[in-house]
Amino acid sequence: MDFARQVTACLHREHLESLGLLERVEAALAKAKAAPGPGDSPWARLMAELEANLANDIERHFAFEEEALFPLVGADQDIAHLLAEEHAAIRALAKRIMPLLRPGGAAQNWAGFREMALELVERQVSHIQKEEMSLLPVLEDVLEEEQDAELLNRYLAAA
Repeated sequence: MDFARQVTACLHREHLESLGLLERVEAALAKAKAAPGPGDSPWARLMAELEANLANDIERHFAFEEEALFPLVGADQDIAHLLAEEHAAIRALAKRIMPLLRPGGAAQNWAGFREMALELVERQVSHIQKEEMSLLPVLEDVLEEEQDAELLNRYLAAA
C-alpha cells in the first residue's frame, strides 16, 4: 500500500526494514543447529542489528505510537488497545532476549534462546501486519497535512 501521509510512510518504511531483518533472523535460526561460535561475525552482526532494531522499537517507535498516534484513531480505540497490549508483550520479551544477543549470550542456553527469538519474530511480524492493515490506513484518513508534518518532525527528532 502507498501512504500519502509522511508519518505513515515513515512508519511503513520502518516496518518493511524490520520485516526484512526478522526474515533474516528467522532464516539464520533455522540454519543454526547449535549456538554460533564467538568467531561467527555474520551472526554477531545480525544479532547486533536485531538488538538495535529492538531498542528503536521498544524505546522510540512504540512510545511514539502510544503517545502520539493511538489517541488519534477515534472510534478505532479497540485496535489501539490491542496494539498497546502487543507492545507490552513485545517489550517484555525484548528485554529478556536483548542481553542474549551480545556475543556468547545465546551459547549459554541455545534451545531457550532459539525458542525465545522465534517467538519474538512471530510476535513482531504479526504486530507489524496488524499495524499495516489497521493503524496506518486509519491514520491516513484522520491526519491533516499540518498535523502530519508536525508528527513526522516530532518522530524524527526523537531519533
